[in-house]
Amino acid sequence: MSEPRTQIVYDEREDEGGFSIRRMNIEIEIDGRRELVALIEDRDGVRAITTGGETEDRFIEAALEVFEGGRARLAAFRPRRPRASEPSPLHHEELSETVGALVIAIARAGLGLGRVSPTVAHAFSQIESRIAGLGANGIERFIGRLRNAIEFDDLTECAMLLHGALRFAEDLDAGGEAATERIAGWMPSQSSPAVLIERTFIELGREWVAGLERASIARRYLIELSSGEVFREEFRTPKNEASTVEPATGTRFEGRASLGGAFRELRAGLARVYGGSAPRRVCFDQYELHHHPRPTSLERLGALAERSEKSLLERFKAEHHGAPGQAEPFALFAPSRLSTRGAFHALIDEEGDALPLSRAEGLELDSALASAAEGRAIEWVSGRLFHAEGTLVLRPFMARFDDGETFRLR
Repeated sequence: MSEPRTQIVYDEREDEGGFSIRRMNIEIEIDGRRELVALIEDRDGVRAITTGGETEDRFIEAALEVFEGGRARLAAFRPRRPRASEPSPLHHEELSETVGALVIAIARAGLGLGRVSPTVAHAFSQIESRIAGLGANGIERFIGRLRNAIEFDDLTECAMLLHGALRFAEDLDAGGEAATERIAGWMPSQSSPAVLIERTFIELGREWVAGLERASIARRYLIELSSGEVFREEFRTPKNEASTVEPATGTRFEGRASLGGAFRELRAGLARVYGGSAPRRVCFDQYELHHHPRPTSLERLGALAERSEKSLLERFKAEHHGAPGQAEPFALFAPSRLSTRGAFHALIDEEGDALPLSRAEGLELDSALASAAEGRAIEWVSGRLFHAEGTLVLRPFMARFDDGETFRLR
């Protein structure tokens, strides 16, 4: 057996040894054959898988033996840390009542008075207190979106979010497999992630979105080239020093952000994917970084772009129906051309249907794209989909042109 190569990542959980081994990658050699085995330990125990997808063989058994031996040796050498106070257990019934109280408070106050209603403010503070320390990223994002909808009198967004909140409360009360899967989108910490091995991703955009505070959540959107599914990396602004610094901006994030610029390729040896609404959250544990996507990857990326506005609209409806209050659909769209009429810009598909570009005040992403596209054709545009005034619109993040330039809008 060859000398194992080990990667260990500590988290904030405490056990009797004062630490927790979360992930380990071990290269095992038996009878001249080598195999890389990935092991992950979570609340469900230890899971192991080879690069070939096997979950039971002699390489798995050998890796588990090394894993247990390494844990025993670390327990002897690593000093015990003081046990931190743990948050009180989450009771679904209490959370359901708190969510329901927020919906009732907003419905009674209405959008106009919701901004200044003491009852609404109290309901928001109650739900924030209920989820403190529980890693409920989805609920935090819901709160940010709902506050924005109330502030800007967005009746459509507010109605959709409140519908999602009521369904969330029903799922908390009902339980069951389907409900548990939907709850995972609101509270990722309540579920175990799936594992992806040997996948290739290209980043398609970044943004800051509202959570418990304005612009408190950083997102990076990446498309997986074999399936075409778009995922998101997500980080909150830190409340402590255990954070990652993005070299380009000096921004700090809670957790471990993957490295590289906005338009990059990641070849992930090991990644975790959390359940919930689209785009699902991904965390990269082992990856190879290409600062610029390779030609073959760019060719595949172009083939994955959607080309029909009608198809985008159907997918948008389906994702919101499946996860109301949570889904935030993302698109990679290849238009036939760009249409400009006065201050309005839209991407036109092959059937002549228009996908308007978002005209969000203060961002001017639509005019920036139109200016960059002068004299050349657009190969594809990536961005997040919205429903505004009864129409599907795209907020563009990145575009690629026929001369090979990739233009980042934000």
